[in-house]
Amino acid sequence: EKNEKKGGEPLDWDKPELLFIMMNKIPLLKNRIDVWLFSLQFNARLLLLMKQLDQFVEACEEIHKSQALKSIIGAIVSVGNYMNGGTKRGQADGFDITFVGKISGVKGNGTTLLKYLASKMKQKDPSIMNLEKGFPTLLKKSGNLPSLKELKASAEKLVTQFRAKNQEATKISQTKIGPKDRFEVVLREFFQQYGDKPKALTTSRKRASRTYIFTVLFFGDGKTQVKKMLPSNEFFQMFREFITAFKQSLPQEENAKKKGNVMQAFKKKKALGKKIGIGGEMVKGLDAVIDAIRMGKGGNLKRSSKKKKTISANGKGNPPKNPFGRDPNPTGGIDLRGILKKSKNRKAGKKKLSPNKPMTAPPVPPRKSSAQSPLDSGNKSSERKHG
Repeated sequence: EKNEKKGGEPLDWDKPELLFIMMNKIPLLKNRIDVWLFSLQFNARLLLLMKQLDQFVEACEEIHKSQALKSIIGAIVSVGNYMNGGTKRGQADGFDITFVGKISGVKGNGTTLLKYLASKMKQKDPSIMNLEKGFPTLLKKSGNLPSLKELKASAEKLVTQFRAKNQEATKISQTKIGPKDRFEVVLREFFQQYGDKPKALTTSRKRASRTYIFTVLFFGDGKTQVKKMLPSNEFFQMFREFITAFKQSLPQEENAKKKGNVMQAFKKKKALGKKIGIGGEMVKGLDAVIDAIRMGKGGNLKRSSKKKKTISANGKGNPPKNPFGRDPNPTGGIDLRGILKKSKNRKAGKKKLSPNKPMTAPPVPPRKSSAQSPLDSGNKSSERKHG
C-alpha cells in the first residue's frame, strides 16, 4: 500500500493477503465483530439463564409448599419444646434452620432423633414413605444450579450488554462500507426481535430473589436477617441431605418384603440344594438337611443322582452280564467305591447282618494263653494214660 502511494507498481498479492487488506479498510472492524458475536450468542445465553432461574424458583417452592416437610419440621419443634420444657427454650415457634443439617447426629437410647421422628411420622401418615417424590427439582437439578448470587450477576450482565451493544450497533450503522453492507439491516432486526427479553430476564431474576428470601424466612426462627442468610447452594444442599437422611431413617419393612419376594423367586428358579431322600420322601434345599441332622436322621440322608457308569477292565462301559451266574457287580466294571467301603468295614470290625436273620451275639473265642499251668499239663497226661 505504501509502495502504491509513492507511485510504484502495484504488487501482486495472494488471496490471504488480499483478504486482510480488504478487512483493514472496514471502519470500526473490532466493534462490528463484537456486536455480531453477541447477537449470535445472545439467545443461547438467555435461554440458559431463564431455565436456571425457573428451576431455582421451583426448588424453593417445593421446599416451602411441601405439607410433608412442614409436618416434619413441626414435629421437630414439638420434640424440642418437650425436651426443653420448663425453660425459656420450651416455648419456641421455630428454630435455626441450620439445625436441620445436624439433627441426624442427635442420638439417645440406642437410636437417633431422626429415626424416632421417622417412625412416628410413618405411623401417623404412611404416605411419608414417598417423601422424595415431592422434590424432583431439588433432589435432581438443584445440585447443578449456580448460587442465587451468581445467577443475579449473570442476568444483570446480560441485560447491560444487550443495551450497550444496541447503542454500539446504532453508531456503527452510520459508517457504511457500501451498498452491500447489511450490518444495519440484520442487527436492527435482531434488537427488535429480542427487545423485550431483558425486561423478562430482570423480572425472573427478581422473582427468584423474592422466592428464596420468603423460603428462608418461612422456616426461620423469626430472627433471621436477609443480610445473614445462607447462600442458596448451601441452603439447597442442607435440605437435600436432610430429605435423603429422613428417607433412610424410615422403617424398611416394605423394602424387606420386596427383598424377600425376590429371594423366594430366586430360590424357586434355582434351588440352593439338590433333591435329598429322607425315609423314602424327597425334599429340596439345605434347610431340609439341617432339620434332618437336628432330628437325628442324618444317617438316612441319601443324595439322589443318576446311576453312574463304571469302567470295565477293557475300557468299555456297561459290558453284558455274566451268563454263568450272578455277577456280584451288575455293572460289570470295577466298583472302587464298594471295595473301599468293604475295606473300611473290615478294618472297623463291622459285619453286615441279613435282614431275615435275628440279631445274635457273636461266639466268644477260646481263651488263649502262652504259658500253661502245671495242673493243666498233669490232667492231660493222666487222660492219655487212662485213654
